[in-house]
Amino acid sequence: MIKKAWIIVLLINLGCAPYVVSVNSIAGPKDNTAHRYVLRSGIEGIAETDLQFQEFCRYIERALTEKGYVKSDNPEDADMVIFLRYGIGDKEVLPYIYSTPVYGKISGGMANFDASTRDSFGNYSHTTGTISSPDQYGVVGSKIHTEYHTTYLRYLRLDAIDYIEYKKNQKINVLWQTEAVSRGASDDLQEVFPYLVIAAMPYFGKNTEKQLRVSLMKTDEQVKKLKLGALSQK
Repeated sequence: MIKKAWIIVLLINLGCAPYVVSVNSIAGPKDNTAHRYVLRSGIEGIAETDLQFQEFCRYIERALTEKGYVKSDNPEDADMVIFLRYGIGDKEVLPYIYSTPVYGKISGGMANFDASTRDSFGNYSHTTGTISSPDQYGVVGSKIHTEYHTTYLRYLRLDAIDYIEYKKNQKINVLWQTEAVSRGASDDLQEVFPYLVIAAMPYFGKNTEKQLRVSLMKTDEQVKKLKLGALSQK
């Protein structure tokens, strides 16, 4: 377990670790054949003139277009209002403990000897000297290390509201909700947000029935196309 944790830290430090995104989507029982929408901020205090909100809206709109949704130029003509929420959640600091071997000399070098012997006539003799042997090296112990790795919760959520029903009865009817959550070393939402969008995109308007785990590498082609506005290009 310690070895595995250290490998994870090493991969993150090298920039090789994938973005692991948990996706959960649920759709209501109503047959959702209407796809004309307007996109609105679902975050208190974040206006639609906010530059970051506008950037994230462009990503969401491109993904919605890829799934067959149509942005309504006139909000009154929309079938649904989609509220976008996003943010950075709690910070978590995790310790990773691992050990490394300590090497040293385990044998060899100079050694003195002192020996007494007796012959067949009962005479004793005393011998002293020095013996030299090659040095031998090996593991003589271990050293414990502790590394601390900080991760952040990054998320986006879309709530699609039936606007036709709302205009008729002032009743809020949720058509579908899709949420994408990831935990990682970066707290830069501008960097992470496109990966959340691509992970969630296949499930817009659908019911996943359970939480799904999606892994995307940093070089993911769909993420690149999303940023360029070229998702439909093969």
